[in-house]
Amino acid sequence: MPSGSDTTAGAGPKTDIEVDAATLGGQTPVSMDAAGGATQRPVDPPAADAATPTPPGPPPADAAAARDGAPSALFNPTACGAATGVLFCDDFESGLNPVYRVRNLAGGTITVDQTRPRGGKSSVHVKSLVKAYSDGEMNLGKPVFPTANNSFFMRAYVYYAPPAASDNVYLFRVDGVLPNTTTRVNIQIGNEGFPYGQPSAPNFKQLSTTIYHSDIKSADHVSYRTAAAPEVTFGRWACWEWEVDGVKNLWRTWVDGVEHFTRTWDGVAGTAWVVPSASAFTLGLHHDHDEGPNGIEVWFDDLVIADKRVGCLPP
Repeated sequence: MPSGSDTTAGAGPKTDIEVDAATLGGQTPVSMDAAGGATQRPVDPPAADAATPTPPGPPPADAAAARDGAPSALFNPTACGAATGVLFCDDFESGLNPVYRVRNLAGGTITVDQTRPRGGKSSVHVKSLVKAYSDGEMNLGKPVFPTANNSFFMRAYVYYAPPAASDNVYLFRVDGVLPNTTTRVNIQIGNEGFPYGQPSAPNFKQLSTTIYHSDIKSADHVSYRTAAAPEVTFGRWACWEWEVDGVKNLWRTWVDGVEHFTRTWDGVAGTAWVVPSASAFTLGLHHDHDEGPNGIEVWFDDLVIADKRVGCLPP
């Protein structure tokens, strides 16, 4: 496992998602070393009465992956109906499922369209403007979240259009409250330029990263990434996986089946990486710094939330 270090960048004004503790209970899941950080833009919680998702059928052949030069063996999704333990699955072939709460922020956009499908005809298409926080995102809440034992696996495919962003950009987020408290936290994963803020440096890399935000000042703004992990890929489809284990207080990230890092809570009160009771999972773009010359463009496809690891290979 790659090595690295946690850093607390310091807490600013508390602007994490407002999570209503009443939204966290009683729902049955459906089948269907250092880094900088930035202030989290406030995001409303997902609607509590969203419709139950309808599981789509198996994804079609992966023509888009072949077109973009991706390894065919790796980029063959597990069909929703073939995977065990699936809590939610979406290949976006039926358009935008009403279960999502969509947010287009400050001119950013998120849509389901046919501009770059990974397989089939459609995928999620997100475009941000140059200006920071001009993003698009979609929140998945009830009835999928919270999950049993506050644990789940996520698998999604990401096509990140070049050029790479010069600063940190987040693709996935979990929001919730710490168990038996009203303490709000959110945890994000994505990519970050390293050395941070030095895109012209000769050894500059794009690394996967994670950041933990909390109402607890000593656990807020704690970020992690390691130069020992492979670089984040651009200009082709990549398979991102995220394990969230509420029993072990563990967070693990893989890209293309390769583990990039694992974070665990050290058991000390007031420190980061405690897994919350999640009220929402978010897919989309969140960037804290201006990114020129044309902003950021990303596509997502074949999302799975499950209680077991689905992986990037067929079962």
